[in-house]
Amino acid sequence: MMWLVTAAEATVILKRYIPLSQCPTNLVTTLDTLGPVDSSNLTPAFVVGSLLFIMAGTIRLQCYRALGRFFTFKLCVRKEHQLVTAGPYSIVRHPGYTGTLICVVGAYAMHGTPGSWLRLSGVLDISWVRGLAIAWCMITTVVSVTLLERTSGEDKILAEKFGREWENWASRVRYRLIPGVY
Repeated sequence: MMWLVTAAEATVILKRYIPLSQCPTNLVTTLDTLGPVDSSNLTPAFVVGSLLFIMAGTIRLQCYRALGRFFTFKLCVRKEHQLVTAGPYSIVRHPGYTGTLICVVGAYAMHGTPGSWLRLSGVLDISWVRGLAIAWCMITTVVSVTLLERTSGEDKILAEKFGREWENWASRVRYRLIPGVY
């Protein structure tokens, strides 16, 4: 849902810069359904939100690469598991969650701030769209809180499995999500 809204808003913004006479008729018709050219501007919040999206994606990609075969959505230690302390795991202990939280903040900046396509286009006046937006906000809030709580559980499991190795790493990498803060 987040990517669809982002694509819609980016498309409406790009309409200002691409002459519609150079676009196929089907595309022009689709673009017209997304709202008039003046229904969205390239706002500072959209730019910041986009940069946060890119940063979040980059962080998450680096986490997947660093974890390799040890990555799982399930909270567990796999057979022959090794403690990963390199890459983003040398900065904070749960960088994948940091990336997810950055992504959520970026989405709120892009779509929830005044001047965004979602707010200006009138699409939120459609009850089922407004319901989806509210549900998305609730889900991302619950996921964010759950991730904050999950860091404790992961730390506990890793400490039990790796003992001294985990303690040494945790003493070097003191923060769970945000360097110098938490």
